[in-house]
Amino acid sequence: VYCASGRLLFMRDGSLFSATFDVDRLAITGPETRVVESLRARPDVLAAQYAASSAVLLYQPGAAGAVPDRSLVVWRDAKGQEQPLMSEIDTYRDLRFSPDGKRLAYAVLPPGVGTDLWVLDRARGFRSRLAHDAKASEWWPVWSTDGRSLAYSEAETGIRLMTADGSGEKQTLSVNTQQWQVPGSF
Repeated sequence: VYCASGRLLFMRDGSLFSATFDVDRLAITGPETRVVESLRARPDVLAAQYAASSAVLLYQPGAAGAVPDRSLVVWRDAKGQEQPLMSEIDTYRDLRFSPDGKRLAYAVLPPGVGTDLWVLDRARGFRSRLAHDAKASEWWPVWSTDGRSLAYSEAETGIRLMTADGSGEKQTLSVNTQQWQVPGSF
């Protein structure tokens, strides 16, 4: 993840690292610094569970597990102070900040079938469930550049689009029931 502060965050060997990054040359220009010793990752796709804005890092402590496990999401500010972002322990996945850094989209794997998409408004401390279909798995949210919409993977359908407040109809952008389609950027 590239941060506007000029740093690149990346996972290696279960730890989260930071290094200065030159966007013009697309190259690391300074020494690597270990930021988090043990970072949770999804073993099915080897994706680390963290998100960053210019002043805040969110991450799930721990290591990759063979089964979806419950944990906290930890907030670390620019001074290195840490606190849980949400008091509930749950199966959080796919953390993504909105372009303005004020909201966080994420997936939660509830008991049973399916995965739900949620958005947290950081200023108000208000969480809202955007997508819930007991027969579908909705995850990998990606914010539009204006922060008004989210593209996401619906494993049973393909890639879908919805407004960031959950209002209106969902739009199907691509259909593929043979394999997962995951949006990487908007």
